[in-house]
Amino acid sequence: MSKKRGLSLEEKREQMLQIFYESQDFYLLKELEKMGPKKGVISQSVKDVVQSLVDDDLVLRDKIGTSVYFWSLPSCAGNQ
Repeated sequence: MSKKRGLSLEEKREQMLQIFYESQDFYLLKELEKMGPKKGVISQSVKDVVQSLVDDDLVLRDKIGTSVYFWSLPSCAGNQ
């Protein structure tokens, strides 16, 4: 009987980046927390994973009014 292990931090980062690259859209954190479990990232860790991507400049973040939007485009990744 093998135990099902969760994804490593690096695997979670790759899965979250896939969400951005596939859709090429802007997201609120709440939307990402709903989409994360579909890619195998539990919703409680989505915030930490996205923050680590922002810290590494792989995902961009901008506050517009009271909302904070996150995005990353494949063309931006190539430039960095």
